[in-house]
Amino acid sequence: MAARALKLGHTRIGWVNCRIRDREEAARCYRCWSPGHVAARCRGPDRTELCHRCGQKGHQAKDCKGQPAILQLNLNYCETAQDLLCDTISRLRIDVAILCEQYKNLAPPNTWLVDADGQAAIWVQGGTPVQERPARIHPYFTWARIGGIFFFSVYAPPRLSGIEFSALLANITEEARGKRPLVIAADFNAWSTEWGCRATRPWAPILLDSLALLDAVLLNTGVVPTFNGRQGSSVVDLTFVSESLAPRVLSWTVSGSYTHSDHQAIVFEIEDAGTSTRPSMRQSCRWNARTLDADRFSAVVSGASVAPGTAEDMASSLMDVITGACDASMTKANPRRRREPVYWWTAEIADLRRSCLRARRLFQRSRGRQDQEAYGANYASARHLLRAAIKTSKRRCWRQLCDEVDSDIWGRPYRIAMSRLRGPQTGQPSSPLLVRGAVAALFPRVPSGPALQLPRRAGELVPAVTLEELKGAQSRIRERSAPGPDGVPNVAFKLAIAARPDVFLRVYTTCLETGVFPSGWKRQRLVLLPKPGKPPDEPSSYRPLCMLDTAGKILERIICGRLEAFTERPGGLSERQYGFRKGRSTIDAIEDVISTARRAIAGKRWYRGTKKYCAVVTLDVRNAFNSARWDNILAALGRLLVPEYLLRIISSYFSARVLDFTTDEGPESYEVTAGVPQGSVLGPILWNVMYDAILRLNFDGDVRIVGFADDIAVVAVAKHLKVTVDTEGNVMAKKTRAHALLNPVTLNISYKGRLI
Repeated sequence: MAARALKLGHTRIGWVNCRIRDREEAARCYRCWSPGHVAARCRGPDRTELCHRCGQKGHQAKDCKGQPAILQLNLNYCETAQDLLCDTISRLRIDVAILCEQYKNLAPPNTWLVDADGQAAIWVQGGTPVQERPARIHPYFTWARIGGIFFFSVYAPPRLSGIEFSALLANITEEARGKRPLVIAADFNAWSTEWGCRATRPWAPILLDSLALLDAVLLNTGVVPTFNGRQGSSVVDLTFVSESLAPRVLSWTVSGSYTHSDHQAIVFEIEDAGTSTRPSMRQSCRWNARTLDADRFSAVVSGASVAPGTAEDMASSLMDVITGACDASMTKANPRRRREPVYWWTAEIADLRRSCLRARRLFQRSRGRQDQEAYGANYASARHLLRAAIKTSKRRCWRQLCDEVDSDIWGRPYRIAMSRLRGPQTGQPSSPLLVRGAVAALFPRVPSGPALQLPRRAGELVPAVTLEELKGAQSRIRERSAPGPDGVPNVAFKLAIAARPDVFLRVYTTCLETGVFPSGWKRQRLVLLPKPGKPPDEPSSYRPLCMLDTAGKILERIICGRLEAFTERPGGLSERQYGFRKGRSTIDAIEDVISTARRAIAGKRWYRGTKKYCAVVTLDVRNAFNSARWDNILAALGRLLVPEYLLRIISSYFSARVLDFTTDEGPESYEVTAGVPQGSVLGPILWNVMYDAILRLNFDGDVRIVGFADDIAVVAVAKHLKVTVDTEGNVMAKKTRAHALLNPVTLNISYKGRLI
């Protein structure tokens, strides 16, 4: 038949003549997944054990959760159903739960969006950022933009009249206008034979006509009911998607999991639009510190050596030794997100859930038979036992949590309370347009001056790194801090230093003597932390943090210790700088300002009185740390008479810095031309050195500037109010000009407050 169709060349379908062509089969290798050859002649990498969807090891494509997983469910106002939902989300690794008739709305740290009546909700999992949400809440529906897709959760109560139902659909279509791609998951309580119901009721045509305006496609297939009540079953939970999104929807199905609700859960996945058909070439380079074999790691490091050479070569050899020891003593960390089960879950509850599922199926099959009542009673008894077991387990866990408060005040109870206070944790943005815009805004291009030329003089003495300096830097390493781009856990570095301190001393001493900061330790991995309450689609809504390799941070700590000998001596940094300095804090800065004001208002106001007016203005330099000019920092270090060998290595520290970040399109790099990395060891002290010129400005009258890092308080005292205000204005103008000299490209001073 196929040969006859090819020979004919066309066929008529309805009123259209369709051309028929032979399908061309492209050879594809099942070993490396590349086209153009077969496995017998393959010379590429072996990817037979990788998942065809995400390119990672450890699972098959049918079990992969690399794509966003969506769950849709009507909870029927049932507490037990909402409790079981928590386990279902953890077990199925759900990213977005679209719910209606929820038992209660969840508080932070959960990301929970709800309608005006508390009948429709969207529960976002795993810290996935909500990119957009409604400006005002609506009755019976809510929406959110997540991962570039607009999700609508809708519940249409059966009590609505036809006019009210039409008005609800009109509100939804108006709100969804221009929002693409689109997912509308709803319990419309509408019956139609088009989606598997026994009959068509009046609401169905109204629904289809309204959603046709949005070019929405129905995903419900087959006759599997989504509602199973005592009076029968039906299909009332519907999933519509925009026509452009329909090809990306994977494995839409009505789940057979027991929900304790009259409704069944609907589960599906949405393929990422940026996902390539080729596997991901980026493999995880992080190790799981929990699997560290300390003895094996120390043995590998102790038996290795680093040959003398340039600073770059020795640093590279040192990192090869450490990464080799990590491979020999630890397993790689799983890049897939691990979700813990709900705290009250037990094996008994799992058995009772299976019993409920079995009892429900038997009850549904017995409809119309004489034993229907007996099976119904068994099902009701199983539901009661499950509900009681969950409540008992919750009470037991609560009592245990209360007992832990007395035994460990900083333990689990403290962490739970703080997570509620911090609010929902959202993940990093991954949209290429948003991330690139944030990088360009937060790390501005600053033209650099001529490179510092300080060749080493004959006979110049460079002090070698001492064991005390190395041990001091080692003690400051936090074992649980996140690693840098190399992925080596901090606990491994502490073991490596303890095993071979002589190797580290030689490498770091060579760096100081040659004035070279190794390039591998200057790469920084960007982490964008969302600011609470800020719109997620604006670059200014994120705070940048730069993750650096621990080996480089140890060298930074050694350099910082030597710089402090010059910044903390008499004539070093201003006494009115309280940020990032030992023995000084925010409280000291506040006390400095308050004591000045207290002295000003002491005494009498009238004739020959000593009472004065005191004006306090607080200022902030926007994006200060990332816009600091490197040539200004080096010039300020020179004014402090810092030795030339420190100037050379700090100049090398600034040169050729690279920022690594990841978007949906893969890893990218960005050249950094200014600023001190937020998350580095040297950053704070270098900022203080550059900004010291602001604190040393001379003014007419009784004026002082108090600083805490880049936050400034200008305190002006005068006998008369007009003089105080005029003095304040002169100070602002002079400080603005001074900052313009320090950072002419990124001048942006904001007034934070004023008090007289």
